[in-house]
Amino acid sequence: FEFGRDHKDASFPSAQARIMIVTSSCSGFRAAPLRHKRGWTVGFNVSVRQVDAVTLVTITGSVMWAEAEALHEMFRDLLAKGQKRILLNLSSVKHLDSSGIGALAWAYVTVRKAGGELKMIHLSKQVQYLMEMTSLYKIFEDFGDEESALESFK
Repeated sequence: FEFGRDHKDASFPSAQARIMIVTSSCSGFRAAPLRHKRGWTVGFNVSVRQVDAVTLVTITGSVMWAEAEALHEMFRDLLAKGQKRILLNLSSVKHLDSSGIGALAWAYVTVRKAGGELKMIHLSKQVQYLMEMTSLYKIFEDFGDEESALESFK
């Protein structure tokens, strides 16, 4: 993949809330650390690798309002490249807010409309709790291990 460009959105309140998407040959997306107005840093990393016909996307860190647009762009780019079988590994997601949940729901609908499949593995405790609270567990297939998840795409 070649996604190496800065992403700016006029709706972001400051230059500190800019997301920089950096990749090098399937190593994935990385949002630059963001400085929250209260002083702590949030951000996420995404790595992408291909396993046969399945694209395995591993998300690490926090997925909040600023990172949601980077996820939208990542999914649009994957679909544009014809990668419609996507497996999300969310084991290292530390924080997910309503925008992050919205980005996952948007991704599911977008991938399905494109004729693809989006499944999840290794949900962190927080993600699992939020999936249950929002009833999204009813639409997302999730698996405890990568092998069974990859097999489900066949």
